[in-house]
Amino acid sequence: MDNFVAIDFETANFTQSSICSVGIVIVKADAIVIGAPCFWGNIPGQLKLLFDRIVYGMMRDTPRFPEPLMRGKKAVFISTCTTPWPFNILMNQSHGAIRALKEIGHYSGWDIVASIERGSVQTRPQLSDRDRKKCQKVITEMLKKSSQR
Repeated sequence: MDNFVAIDFETANFTQSSICSVGIVIVKADAIVIGAPCFWGNIPGQLKLLFDRIVYGMMRDTPRFPEPLMRGKKAVFISTCTTPWPFNILMNQSHGAIRALKEIGHYSGWDIVASIERGSVQTRPQLSDRDRKKCQKVITEMLKKSSQR
């Protein structure tokens, strides 16, 4: 199955920002980058709602285990929070959001290329040179893996 579309009739409408429109883009994309701020150690409710609404375009129920429908798509996850480093990881703040995204990615069949966590964004909102280099490395790796398909 190379091409398919997931449509959720519960929230479907003709606007470009409809959850259905976003879901179709995710299904058709070769790679996806998800950036999510951390809310109480998890992903924001709006992002969770998106995945709740397009779940049957991402996986199929079977008698035993869910079947991933997005095998081979590359994914990068980014999470930020105001909790200072290293507590953002130790106290499962940005780490909790990344954990939730990895679980969604796992059951969808995504090939998770990397995850980036950044704490202390309230006191240090600007990207450091180290942050930029890590982002460039991840993008290069993602492009390399995508071209190998």
